[in-house]
Amino acid sequence: MIKEYGELTAYTEHMNMLLIQNEEELSFFEQDLFSRYKHPPRMVILLGNPAFALLLDKLEKTWGRQIPIVLYTNKLYVGPRETYLQERMIMQQEKTPINDVIRLHPQVTVLFIPDYIKETIELMRHLMPDMRHLLFLSDKTFLGLQNLEILENIMQTEYPDICFTILTAGDVTGSVLIDSLKNVDEHTGILLSSWCFKSQQGKYVVQSSDIYQTISSYTSLPIFTLYDMAIDKNGLLGGYFYTSSSIYDIVIKTVRSILEGDVRETVVSPENPGPVLDYQVLVKKGFSPADCPSNTFFYLKPSSFWEQNRLYISVGILLFFFVIFFLLWRIRVLNRQRALQQQMQRLLRTVNRKLSLSLDVANIIPWRWDLHKHLIFCDVKHPDMELKVEHPVLEKQFKVSEEKYFNNIRKSDRDRLRKTCELLVSGKADKVKEEFLIYRGKGDRVRFDWVEVQAVVEKRDEHGQPVILTGSSLLITERKKIEEELLRARDKAEESNRLKSAFLANMSHEIRTPLNAIVGFSQILATTDEEDEKKEFVSIIENNNALLLQLIGDILDLSKIEAGTLEFVRTDVDLDLLMNELERSMRLKVQGTVELRFMDHILNCHLSVDKNRLSQVLINLLGNAAKFTKEGHIYFGYRLQNQDMLEFYVSDTGCGIPREQLHNVFERFVKLNSFVPGTGLGLAICQVIVERLGGKIWVESEEGKGTTFYFTIRYLSCE
Repeated sequence: MIKEYGELTAYTEHMNMLLIQNEEELSFFEQDLFSRYKHPPRMVILLGNPAFALLLDKLEKTWGRQIPIVLYTNKLYVGPRETYLQERMIMQQEKTPINDVIRLHPQVTVLFIPDYIKETIELMRHLMPDMRHLLFLSDKTFLGLQNLEILENIMQTEYPDICFTILTAGDVTGSVLIDSLKNVDEHTGILLSSWCFKSQQGKYVVQSSDIYQTISSYTSLPIFTLYDMAIDKNGLLGGYFYTSSSIYDIVIKTVRSILEGDVRETVVSPENPGPVLDYQVLVKKGFSPADCPSNTFFYLKPSSFWEQNRLYISVGILLFFFVIFFLLWRIRVLNRQRALQQQMQRLLRTVNRKLSLSLDVANIIPWRWDLHKHLIFCDVKHPDMELKVEHPVLEKQFKVSEEKYFNNIRKSDRDRLRKTCELLVSGKADKVKEEFLIYRGKGDRVRFDWVEVQAVVEKRDEHGQPVILTGSSLLITERKKIEEELLRARDKAEESNRLKSAFLANMSHEIRTPLNAIVGFSQILATTDEEDEKKEFVSIIENNNALLLQLIGDILDLSKIEAGTLEFVRTDVDLDLLMNELERSMRLKVQGTVELRFMDHILNCHLSVDKNRLSQVLINLLGNAAKFTKEGHIYFGYRLQNQDMLEFYVSDTGCGIPREQLHNVFERFVKLNSFVPGTGLGLAICQVIVERLGGKIWVESEEGKGTTFYFTIRYLSCE
């Protein structure tokens, strides 16, 4: 504290209250005190109620009321001045509460350190359960007299079963005290309040309290105290009170707050009082530390292993954690490196896998050609040539001699490929690309595949000559097939374009013919008066009108077929009724003596089908038969082919179809006889309709004898 406030100086004065017994002696002490301290101090600390009660007025009169005063006291009351001078106990009616006093003196701060007499006796009984007698040692000081009063009240009210004896300094001599201590039995507890007395030294009377250092040597029993009387040095056991360190802390804290002008409380006390014992005395007197309350504070307690080796243990722990930290850091670094390495490996594997998959999907085979060893190394899961491999060089890699490889190339491509390689080797080309046929397979599994090869020089020797060629082989067999199909499609498109041109030419002719007839006979009909001629002209106009409508209908059906919008509406159809209606309507179109007859049928056959589309197919087939049959007969009908198919047929004895034209009769824009009117679309439309009805259509014909058209449709009963 003094070091903290460099300009601060502390002085100590003793009043020796046992030697001051009247106002004259007190006045002499005051004169001596104030003569030596002429200048007011920054603070005055008064220890005990007597100093406060006797000097407060003189301090304020001499130094003023602005000087802060700290009262260190064990009691929160004061008595009349004469009680302190006459060394007598303060009666209850004489006590003035300390708060009433400091209310009139605001510069006073009370530092209250109470006496825990009852708690100390409880501690004594805890350690000495058989205690039946209490020896209380006190004196005639203010504190001793007041504690004596408190003790008597406590013993009478709280412990009536315990006898107590009081020895007061000044009333008994030292020899009596010693005899009393020596003669107490083991059931007696000794409690020391204070022991101050007057003694004659020469011609002077002095106050003495040095017995504390030797009092414990006169008895084998422990001596308990009410205060921290340096018990770690005087051989006293201790009691229930504040430790000296806690009192020191509160004193320093209070003084500092006053010096800094930050006083918030007028009465302050330390915290956490409790049992305070000398460990060495406790053990010496036969008590076990384990029997003490859990909150006991021990003086002179042997240092634990941790306390003795705290520095070494702390350094060891720091080193241990440093090593652990270093190891964890190292492990983390290694794990990070390992994770990075694994990540790079995974990335590399992913790239390799993607590259491998890309090569596999594209049928690309990487290879290297060692020109010195005359070996070709291929990286491939399944080699493109099923050759006998001498032994694997690496995983997914095989080697083959260049002779074997070239022997499997088509001879016409072999020389061309060698010349291309010579261009690359000679440096005349930086990169080459060739396509050739290669022989693959063994035994009956022989086939040819197209291969596209690209190559560059990977490595040259010191003379600039190529040592290793690298490149890729790509199987292009499917591409070649697609190219061939594209060529065929192109030819077919050109043929279709030609047929369409022919169709347009034919349509223009076919449409112009009935239109010319309609227009021409309409003009003639307007100028003739003969009824027979009018009827003939009207018949011609109607026939050409029907032909024109058929042409337009076929063209519209063809457009719907091309657009995929040809509609089918199924209804309940009586086949016999439909076939009879067709027979009656087609009789008008057959030529001469040709017989038209509905032949095979099934009684009461009802079918769920698009009536108009079925009629369209039959009318087309019967119409074609009528066109090409000059004599003989035309038979048509249907029969049950199996449980779910009906087979229809139209057979005639007409001119027939040449064998070489049978395969294209159902193609569009095809007319087998240009002199017979028609669009060349009827049979193609019939084929689409039949297939949409779940069946198929075909023809059997012999030139000069006749033709039979068959078609089937799925038998969907209306029931």
